[in-house]
Amino acid sequence: MDIEHPKTKGIITEYKVISKLLELGYPVSKPVGDNLPYDIIIDIDGKLYTVQIKTGRYDNGCIVFNAFSSRNNMSKVYVKTYLGQVDYFITWYEKELFFMIAVEDSPHTTIRFRVEPTKNNQEAGVVWAKDYILEDVLMSIRNGNILMNGG
Repeated sequence: MDIEHPKTKGIITEYKVISKLLELGYPVSKPVGDNLPYDIIIDIDGKLYTVQIKTGRYDNGCIVFNAFSSRNNMSKVYVKTYLGQVDYFITWYEKELFFMIAVEDSPHTTIRFRVEPTKNNQEAGVVWAKDYILEDVLMSIRNGNILMNGG
C-alpha cells in the first residue's frame, strides 16, 4: 500500500481526527459515501456541526492546508469553496497536531497556521496555530463563545 498516495493520506487523517474527537468525549457520525461536502458530524452538547477534515503539511514555519476542493477533467480544473456547506475545518499534521477553524472565519484559498515566529517578527495578519488548537476551539464552542449558523 502506498501511504504517500493522497487518498490514503486523507483516510489516515480522517481516522486520526475521529479517534482524537472520540478520545476527547465527542460523539462523531460519518456519512455513507463521499459525495457530501463534509467528512464527519460532531455532536457538541446536542448540537451538530459539519466538519471537513484536511491533511496539514509543513511549509516555512506554518501548517498549511487548502480550504477548497478541486477536481479536474481533461480540459478544466474545477475549484469549490466550503463556505455555506460546512461549519468547520479540522486539520491534522503528522506530529499529532490538531487544529480547528470555522469555515466562515477562514480564507477561501489556503490556510496557514503559523507554528514558528516569522523571520521579520511580523505580527499583523499572522494566523497563529496556538489560537486554533482543537481542544481549545471545542471548549469555546461548548462554552458558547463560538457560535455557528445562528447556534
